[in-house]
Amino acid sequence: MSIATQPNTLDLSLANQQLAGMSAEDILTWSHHEYGRGLRLLSSFGADSGLMIKMLAKAGLDIEVLTIDTGFLFDETIEHRERLQRDYNFKLRVIGPSPETITAIKESNLWEHDLDLYNELTKLEPHRRAVTGLGITALLSGVRSWQTEHRAEKDIIELGTNGEHRIHPILFWSQEQSDNYLANVPEHPLLAWGYDSVGDWTITQPGSGRSGRGFGKSLECGLHL
Repeated sequence: MSIATQPNTLDLSLANQQLAGMSAEDILTWSHHEYGRGLRLLSSFGADSGLMIKMLAKAGLDIEVLTIDTGFLFDETIEHRERLQRDYNFKLRVIGPSPETITAIKESNLWEHDLDLYNELTKLEPHRRAVTGLGITALLSGVRSWQTEHRAEKDIIELGTNGEHRIHPILFWSQEQSDNYLANVPEHPLLAWGYDSVGDWTITQPGSGRSGRGFGKSLECGLHL
């Protein structure tokens, strides 16, 4: 039975109780049933983004993949995104800051002296625009509880930063489960160079876990807060 069709009518506590007993695949199906055309999969096409892409393909659900091209992605990330799309044939929508904003950021090396503003302009503002402009009511995300202390406190479903719901089907998967599911999925090229987590080239360095992100000052850009 459907709990709700819109975020403002969904009882999050009840939904989390229901979803806690489901498999990741069943959560994906539930989400599609609940939100329909308002649902998207949010993907960075980073180090292990292929996991949710594979799950979406196996489910055979008509869910568009939303990604943010900040203007500062590694070439390898774009190549990885293109390969996954060829292999799994999903619908893709790319959003991002305006060319003028990207130029201004480059000219000022903004990431070196104001990381919060950099994240706001490259990720958070495009995300807000997409949620409003595309009528998004829920976003699927592949975050896992072991990745950061902040993510360890998340629920399977929660209220997002712009009024949409965030759904984390694999939140409680272990690293071993994740690695096993990623078998035979194309690997992000930068994994071989010591990047366990991949964001923008401006603020990402090789490192274990998410330690190479944001100069070690912040492991989150704000999208998953």
